[in-house]
Amino acid sequence: MSYTNVTRLPAQRVPLVDEKMPGLVSRDWYRFFQKLFELTGAGSDATTVADLQIGPINDASSALPEINAELQALQLNPEVTPHSNPLRYGSFVCATDQTAALANTAYTIPFATVRFSLGVYQPVANTKITVDRPGLYLFDLTVHMGRTAGSGNVFLWIAVNGTNVTNSASQSDINSSHANASVTRCFMLTLNANDYVEVKWSTTNTGLFLDAVAAVSPVPAIPAAILNVSRIGDL
Repeated sequence: MSYTNVTRLPAQRVPLVDEKMPGLVSRDWYRFFQKLFELTGAGSDATTVADLQIGPINDASSALPEINAELQALQLNPEVTPHSNPLRYGSFVCATDQTAALANTAYTIPFATVRFSLGVYQPVANTKITVDRPGLYLFDLTVHMGRTAGSGNVFLWIAVNGTNVTNSASQSDINSSHANASVTRCFMLTLNANDYVEVKWSTTNTGLFLDAVAAVSPVPAIPAAILNVSRIGDL
């Protein structure tokens, strides 16, 4: 399909602003905008600027079917894929003590405080860290542990969609010599949209717990657990 340059579109080298009269549009560009105004009928006919982006209209009634066919073809086979923001992240905090009613029993750490969230969220009970987009995700976990009595081990691991992840567990020994300890773990997981991740823990001694410490000047509070999640790649 061929058209004449009825809009009088200036060449790229023509400046928009008149160099001799700063603040005013140059003559060529004024003629272009005036022609657009005339072609669109000052809003009095069906021809729009969007139509003119496809091509100038000499006979709108005869050209419209061909234009509609081209638009439909572009919708079915777009030449440019719309941009989709791949960035996903979340930062979650457990700011209260977590105790074990029974030894050697799995518990899920609740993250009641959401610091940041974009596409990584908790739809249920502050425990299921859910992603809305497939990809490779990095989980950065820090847990602070303490004791009230005795000694023993604290175990940490993760589960995806309710199933424990193989080789994801760690063990920390808490005793009178090491009454407090912080552990940092990093996990890389491939997840699909709507997959969820839970952080699990257990202890061999109910006198051991996940310890949230209040702020004491000049030190800010220490959370029982903090979890940062980032999407770092596609599947």
